[in-house]
Amino acid sequence: GPKGTTTTLRPLYARWRPASEGPLEEWRVRRDFLEDMVDRDQAGRVQQFLKANRTSCDRLLSEEHLHAFYWADPSPEAARRARTMSRKAGPKYHATDTIDQVLLPLIDRIAMLRSQLVHGQATHGSSVNRALVDPASDVLFGLVLQLLNCIVLDGLWNPDEAWQPVPFPPRELHFRR
Repeated sequence: GPKGTTTTLRPLYARWRPASEGPLEEWRVRRDFLEDMVDRDQAGRVQQFLKANRTSCDRLLSEEHLHAFYWADPSPEAARRARTMSRKAGPKYHATDTIDQVLLPLIDRIAMLRSQLVHGQATHGSSVNRALVDPASDVLFGLVLQLLNCIVLDGLWNPDEAWQPVPFPPRELHFRR
């Protein structure tokens, strides 16, 4: 790839790794996959999508409730720090080699929202999380479509491409007796 990526695409959530090497952190698997996809995005689809949806992206990037550091110290200072994130990301929308610096934090914010909703970290009856669900859903849906376009239209699905082995389905049945 353009940034010196390897020839191996990395699956997003299911990655085989020998037990002796220990588990991979979810954020690292997600980061590696997204960086690979951005590197291989020949037409700049991800960047174009993020620029076209910048208002929603900036809203998610600057929402303090979607930052782990805010919950470590939920103070007015932490909230101010979170709200400046979209301004810091601003110039990164425009350069191909920095778009992952918008995409990765954006996906982290969406993952935080998902965790809050799925794992019960959202306050019952609160509108803080609810107001973010639609923009996050729209952004995530659009990004998935763009990534699928990269895979299909840029030929990344090609069997010649060396995707790392995924730990399922099993190659042979194993029965326990």
